[in-house]
Amino acid sequence: MNYKDILKQTIVDPQRALNELGFKTLEALHENTERAYNASLAKFPWVANQNTNAAHEWFEAVKTGRNNIKGLIDENIKNVEGFIAAL
Repeated sequence: MNYKDILKQTIVDPQRALNELGFKTLEALHENTERAYNASLAKFPWVANQNTNAAHEWFEAVKTGRNNIKGLIDENIKNVEGFIAAL
């Protein structure tokens, strides 16, 4: 086993696994929160549509931001892999 494989196994692979687990957890938390929020709003007919639309837009903004951050982290991990491969 050479040093590139050791670096990949000790730095890159654990970081990738940790990020995947973290983002899957955040995604599940987000979906469950959105589902619970929508279910509770359905029980309150006096809440205005403007408020529900604002909440929906907020949930979409959080989802977009989460996906953007995940993409940046994945790109950075690929950059580290490229750096290790170039050693």
